[in-house]
Amino acid sequence: MTHPLEGITVVDFSMIASGPYCSQNLADMGARVIRVEPLGGDELRKGGPPFINEEGSYYMALNRNKESIALNLTTEAGQKVAHELCAKADVVIENFTPSVPAKLGIDYGTLKALNPELIYLAISGYGDSGPYKDRPGLDLVFQGMAGMMSLTGEAEGGPMRSPVAIVDMNTAVYASYAIMVALWGREKGQGGQRIEISMFNVAVAMQSMLISTFLGQGDDLPRKGNRSYTSVTDCFKTKDAYINVSIAVEKHWKVLCDCLGLPELAADPAFADAQSRVKNQDHLCALIADRFKEKTTAEWMEIMGKAHFPCGPVNSYQDLLEDPQLKHDGIWLSQPHPKGGDVPNIAFPVRFSGWQQVNDAAPPVLGQNTREVLSELGYDDDAITELLQAGITKTSV
Repeated sequence: MTHPLEGITVVDFSMIASGPYCSQNLADMGARVIRVEPLGGDELRKGGPPFINEEGSYYMALNRNKESIALNLTTEAGQKVAHELCAKADVVIENFTPSVPAKLGIDYGTLKALNPELIYLAISGYGDSGPYKDRPGLDLVFQGMAGMMSLTGEAEGGPMRSPVAIVDMNTAVYASYAIMVALWGREKGQGGQRIEISMFNVAVAMQSMLISTFLGQGDDLPRKGNRSYTSVTDCFKTKDAYINVSIAVEKHWKVLCDCLGLPELAADPAFADAQSRVKNQDHLCALIADRFKEKTTAEWMEIMGKAHFPCGPVNSYQDLLEDPQLKHDGIWLSQPHPKGGDVPNIAFPVRFSGWQQVNDAAPPVLGQNTREVLSELGYDDDAITELLQAGITKTSV
């Protein structure tokens, strides 16, 4: 068995979250990923607490299985090294505002002249053109601008963000997918190309189901907390905790009534179909809520599990560590760190029958691979020392 992206080299100039998570996905599939960071390192290295071996926990979550070289791209010598790296690469990733890459000498036009077969991924807040193109942005900003926060939270509350960086992470998944498509096109003789991804556009696109509901009815959607716009879903208090329940398809309605011992609800004309149940959702959920308080979450899970009804507990992160399904799936990684000890991490969540994943390298310290990478480019010890002394690069040792 080999790694699916074995032989692919990725040069990653990106920072913070979306670009690094994209390149980590590629590294997990066997690509060689060389992170090019400024001499001060990615800002996420400093982001904390907590810190693991003096590195921010967010950085540790997004950078396993990679190499690190530090370069000062504001200098001609630093750009020369970057050009030498990209001339031999298959993929380049950056997530600057559109005007920045040219200033650093890593814009697509410059790199394409060196490597016409290059796949160049450019992630930015709003794309290359339009009134917002030069604006910076972060996940919270996109959640608000794309309408997500107007729907998140309780009905009477104010706008609320998701604590998960959902736009960053979804952008990374779109980016990984786009790179795969471009590599496949190149394999078929279509050559290299530049891929542009707007995080604002991603934030809108990932809401396609809810936005289609809005377009269909013509009115803004209200906040509903844990409830749905098209079916009956809610988070119910049990005797000891909480449980999530979703009646997404018709057959589950009678199953739920049977599980709760409420056959009269199944026969009630007010709840005869999905449309009527959504219309009378407040009354229905109140009736169901009283019954859920009679048993513990574990007891309800046992009853509904046997009936194959979709439900689940509301877990804390501590609960996840003991979850038997996650343990079975091997999603928890522990990787030795260059500074000592092991770094906890989360495995790539996709499995292939014919390929192995790469799970053996913790995130690199800044400049960990500087000497190795420069040596591969033809720099001898004296030349590397000269770059180090001139402040063009740095190494971890």
